[in-house]
Amino acid sequence: MPTRLKACVQSNFSTLLRRLTKQSKQSVSCSKLYPYLKKQFNVADAIKTRKLQPIAGNKNAENCICSRCRSINPFQHSFCTNCGWPVHETQELLQLYHFRDKHRKDLLRQYATAILQARVMLYIIGALCLSGIGFLLSERDDRIILFLLTFIMAVLFVLLARWSIDKPFTALMVSFVVVITFSTISLLASLQQTLTTLNGVYMIMLTMIVVYFLLRGTQAAYKADLINEELEIT
Repeated sequence: MPTRLKACVQSNFSTLLRRLTKQSKQSVSCSKLYPYLKKQFNVADAIKTRKLQPIAGNKNAENCICSRCRSINPFQHSFCTNCGWPVHETQELLQLYHFRDKHRKDLLRQYATAILQARVMLYIIGALCLSGIGFLLSERDDRIILFLLTFIMAVLFVLLARWSIDKPFTALMVSFVVVITFSTISLLASLQQTLTTLNGVYMIMLTMIVVYFLLRGTQAAYKADLINEELEIT
């Protein structure tokens, strides 16, 4: 054992001996007690164990608990990293928090409007598909198949519109994929006719309008979900 460490240990033992001497009223030799304790306790292992223990951090780097969600935050942070509530509830930070909260609610109203427009567009597409009932009045040989296809499409878009009430992001994303898929198939099936006739140009413009509203509604639903998750933390 190093000399300095041994001297430090003996010094601590000496303090212990003085207390024991006062209690037992007998003289106890430090030189006799130290070899005994050295056999009982492995000082080298104790030092190694102490080195493996975590060292206390700087007292200036203190943490504080959010009064709203009880999360631990660094003291130098102004807002809680979990719920956004001011860690130090000063008047200035509270005003800034309420301003941000109002701004998020305004964004939610804007996103709700975009989602509603996309939902209405799905209902319109479903209504247009129902016009396929006119195929039954035609003399085409495949009128039954065309009617069934348009009817299935109408039911599909109406169900997607209803689903967007509960799960707007998922429903609008599926609707967007369906519209893009069927529009691409229809365009490639009659490419020359679509690009050269007036009806084909109208169909392309209508598809672009539908895609715009669905894509806008999908983005709004995604952002609204993020904001709702923040507001649900209490």
